Amino acid sequence: MKTDKAPKEHSPSEIEHYAEQLRVLLRLSGMAHFNIISAVENDLPRHLQNFSIEVFSREELSVAAHTEFGPARVLVRQDVYDGAHRDDPKSRFTIAHELGHLCLHWGYPMPRLAPESPQFQRSPTKRRVEAEANLFASAFLMPRAVALKYNNKNRLANICRVSELAATIRLSHLLFPTDELTTTDVRNLFGIDKAE
Repeated sequence: MKTDKAPKEHSPSEIEHYAEQLRVLLRLSGMAHFNIISAVENDLPRHLQNFSIEVFSREELSVAAHTEFGPARVLVRQDVYDGAHRDDPKSRFTIAHELGHLCLHWGYPMPRLAPESPQFQRSPTKRRVEAEANLFASAFLMPRAVALKYNNKNRLANICRVSELAATIRLSHLLFPTDELTTTDVRNLFGIDKAE
């Protein structure tokens, strides 16, 4: 069921809780790395009736991935699907991001706009929803216990098969929790040049 009403706003601790609960449901607790495609295609349908992941070509799907509800499904481009299967960090994060929409924004019509598009930038709700899905993906791929154990962005990125930037942001959220921290703040904190 779709609605025009904006989805509930989630706190970082709620998002963390939802990500951990999904890991428990999919029997991923304590695992630093797992095959996200296998978990989504094989394990999630056991708990979410009629769920599917559907793969499309670049011509058929202009965005990397998209979540739909009723029935619940993730539409994903072939290159992203293949990349996630091969443990490509960006592709894995994209799939986890879409799982975030499933867990946090059930029934809310997701935008099919790229985050850099002017229409998307004008909508605070859409920016918030996307930021929440990113936070979920980060917590899902790098659970708190694992992130704190490998308290180093390079080691965390390597062990969890995520990008160094994703690991940096995850560690910053865990070590310096605040709702006001921006990506620019994190980049400055870790001395990452904007040109990288």
